[in-house]
Amino acid sequence: MKQPMKKLVISSVTAASLFILPQFSASASAATLTNTHQILNQGDHNTSVKILQEKLHALKLYNSAIDGIYGVKTRSAVIAYQKSHNLRVDGIAGPETLGSLFGTSSTAQVKSKVTYLQRGSSGQAVKNVQAKLKDLGYLKGGVDGIFGPQTEAAVKSFQRANHLVVDGIVGPKTESALSSAKATVSAPTTSKGTNSSIKQMSKTVSKADAVIATAKKYIGVPYVWGGESPKGFDCSGFVQYVMSQNGISVPRTTSAQYSGGTAVSTPQKGDLVFFSTYKSGPSHVGIYIGNGQFIQASTSKGVIITNMDNPYWKPKYIGARSYF
Repeated sequence: MKQPMKKLVISSVTAASLFILPQFSASASAATLTNTHQILNQGDHNTSVKILQEKLHALKLYNSAIDGIYGVKTRSAVIAYQKSHNLRVDGIAGPETLGSLFGTSSTAQVKSKVTYLQRGSSGQAVKNVQAKLKDLGYLKGGVDGIFGPQTEAAVKSFQRANHLVVDGIVGPKTESALSSAKATVSAPTTSKGTNSSIKQMSKTVSKADAVIATAKKYIGVPYVWGGESPKGFDCSGFVQYVMSQNGISVPRTTSAQYSGGTAVSTPQKGDLVFFSTYKSGPSHVGIYIGNGQFIQASTSKGVIITNMDNPYWKPKYIGARSYF
């Protein structure tokens, strides 16, 4: 009689652990999300996305694979959450959405709360940013304390000019750059002012030509997954390296590069062109060089020049972004 009792006790403990361990694993994973002040977007693939999926699954908003890939279903779940919590509905898990989902309790390693201003924000802090942007010549509208499209566009222009991540969000780095930036006196609108505009346009064209010249230096460099040096490039690593060689800061991944910059309907020299290949959303990027051609780090031939009208690439083209 004693032996069966031991088996019963052991089996009961084992059975209980089957219910306890998954819960512990989920909470442990959630605890690893130490930064709610990041931006997760479609196309991202990392641990933070997996934790986001776990949270949305617990809220019964996400019922697909918890694989750490920010795909269409994850974006739909984020949108559903944003709608139900009166957040900006854009399908992007940024500081506002992540903060609402996880709260400060899930960011134990964040020592102090950081203020992020973005579209939809309002108040005195927004007024201060608008006033600074206006002094610097980036904002043409009024200082009303409402972070709308004009303010967002002005922030992006400032970020682009100061080689920051172009996301339209005033975080610590952008705020610091704004605080240290000094306003310049605008020239009067005269023939001299016109000449100044022409010179500025010439500088932009020269910068684009410099980017293209740099890119062409690496024709023939092999494709390497995760590569970001002349020893080997992947598509976004090639773009980031070439742009950085010309003093232009762009994010590392294709999806982040697509989210930044300024959307343009027709690409000009030096603009980034994006394609949807093996998955939905931006998954490949190159640099437009004019005459319907772009230079890219292709998986099969390394860095090459390709026609935009190529039968393979033309139907996969999804848009362009300017970082000038």
